Amino acid sequence: DAQPDASCPRPVIVISHGYPGSRILLVNLAENLASKGYVILSIGHTDNTYEDFLSVGSLESALIHRSMDQRFVISQLPHLNSDGFLKGLLLPEQVGLIGFSMGGYGALRTLGAKFSQEALASFASFAEELREPEGFKGLDTVKAAVLFAPATFWFDPDASEDLCTPTLWICGTAE
Repeated sequence: DAQPDASCPRPVIVISHGYPGSRILLVNLAENLASKGYVILSIGHTDNTYEDFLSVGSLESALIHRSMDQRFVISQLPHLNSDGFLKGLLLPEQVGLIGFSMGGYGALRTLGAKFSQEALASFASFAEELREPEGFKGLDTVKAAVLFAPATFWFDPDASEDLCTPTLWICGTAE
């Protein structure tokens, strides 16, 4: 029942979970960042949560919708800042994005990463839904991103010249 510190607007961090996952998956990180003065919004991605994964389990949905979910939440920040319980608490132009695994994939798409031709060919049945429209760019409201073990195998590293957002990659290997 804590009340937000309404003394000034705050930067926003959007958290995107893995496949499958939960919006509370990174709650310890979210609470820590909130204690530092950030407003945290954590997405529960439809078709990719622990609750619906066994009945739906759709990689296609994750590939198509993950970045769309992130972009939608970020696009709603001005509205959330003008009405309701978050009124006046947000800095909608100062957004951080955290993605874990498939959430990291979505974050890369949100930042402007493009699919490789090989990936599009392997998803031929829904490749048109993955293909970037002409002029596809990353969101400039996202000022920084942190990617925890992002799913990157579908991207074209030779088409990454538009990725300009500062990004921290946290990855590892186990042997």
